[in-house]
This record gives sequence, C-alpha cells and structure tokens, in this order.
Amino acid sequence: MPHTYSTEAIILRHSSVGETDRLITLYTKDYGKLHAFARGIRKPNSKLTGYLEPLNQVNILIAQGRNLPLITQADMIKGFYIPSTTFEAIVSGCYIADCLDAFTLEGVENKLLYDLGCSELKQIQTVKNGQTQLRYFELQLLMISGYQPELEVCLYCRKLPQRHSLYFSFEAGGILCRDCKNQFDCFIISATSTKALRYLLKTETQNAQKMLMPDEVHKELAYVLTNYVQFVVDRRLQSLTFARHLEKWESTL
Repeated sequence: MPHTYSTEAIILRHSSVGETDRLITLYTKDYGKLHAFARGIRKPNSKLTGYLEPLNQVNILIAQGRNLPLITQADMIKGFYIPSTTFEAIVSGCYIADCLDAFTLEGVENKLLYDLGCSELKQIQTVKNGQTQLRYFELQLLMISGYQPELEVCLYCRKLPQRHSLYFSFEAGGILCRDCKNQFDCFIISATSTKALRYLLKTETQNAQKMLMPDEVHKELAYVLTNYVQFVVDRRLQSLTFARHLEKWESTL
C-alpha cells in the first residue's frame, strides 16, 4: 500500500479520541475495512467537519501514519443526511453499516460488498417499504459473504420438501424437510415466507419493492434473517437492539 492513497469509502462509525480527534471506521472500495484517525475533526474550523459522519459516501485521501492511517482530505460523493431523510431510514442505515462492519475483516477488499452497501443506503432513502429492502440487503450480504441459505431443497437429504412441511435451521444454513427436521435445531417456516426469500435472493434491488407481503410474512422474514445474520457473526448487533427497544417504546404510545 502506498504512503499516500485515495479511495471511495462508506463511513461506518466513529469514536472520539482526546479532545479534538476521532477514530473513523470506514469500508473502502479498494482496501476493504480500515480504521483511520481524523485529527482535529472536532474543531469548529476543521476542513473534515461534516464529511466523515456515519453513512456518508466520500472520496478520501489517506496518509499512512506511524500506527494508523490518517485521513487528510475528504470530499462528499453522496451525503446520507438530507432534509427528506427519515428517522426510519437512519435506523435502517445504521443496521446496514453494522452488518458491513460485522461481516468484514480489516484490509480485505470486496468490491461487491462495497457496491451493495452504497446501493442499499441509497435505496432505503427512496423506497416505500424499507423493511423489504433490508431483507433484500441481508440475503445479498449473506450470498456475497459465502453464507447463502439453502432455500430449494432439504439441506440434509437434498430432496424437495413438501410445501407445507418446511423448517429453517440457522445451524444448518437453510431449509429442512419434515423427515430431517430432528437433525438440527430448527423451527417451522411458512411456504409463503420461503417463496419470498427465494424471490429476494434472486431478484435485482430495483425489483425488491414489487413484492407485496402481508404483515405476518414481513415479521417472519425479519425474524429469520436478522437472527440468521447474528448467528453467522456470532454476536448481537447493536443497531438491532436499539431498533427493538424503539419498537417496544413506540408500542406503548
């Protein structure tokens, strides 16, 4: 890696260091996930102020520091925070960033994941049903990362399961038939939800919104995919914990 280099990046998160600096976690197009310092960014006159906020897509110039890279310049490609940005879109965006952080290793480039992140951060700002778009994102994330769930045949016997005897196993990584359901920890999943998963896995992002689903299918897909994602990374995602606390709070109003 050269001493000074430029790349596109999605800002995933940041944390304060000292009185004026920040440690930025970013997912770059050319170098994968990086942790870099932004010196003096919390000063009122910093030239980096406003650019290195989570969910923004930026062009950055990086100098290799003694211990960590230093961000010396940033230009906006697409700012996430615009007047029409909703709170739901921000929560969804934080989940996307959380997933990208959890599924990636530092310094490992994956342009398919970078393009997926950019595309879906844009989509959740404009689509009517953000939850459907998140389900599409989760399936594409799993597929690109090598954890695509098996949705066509039973994972154990490799036979086509009966339509109304479908089970899903996080441990096995997909569906099981009635005869094989005792081979792994699993739970029943509806044929409608299984069909929806197959569609979202194979379709393009612009077509995800064409699928209309009843509330119970939305809830079932959210349960399956959010928990499968967390099973794969073997930890709770903070953005999901926050979203669920928010849902409970809203239900009391």
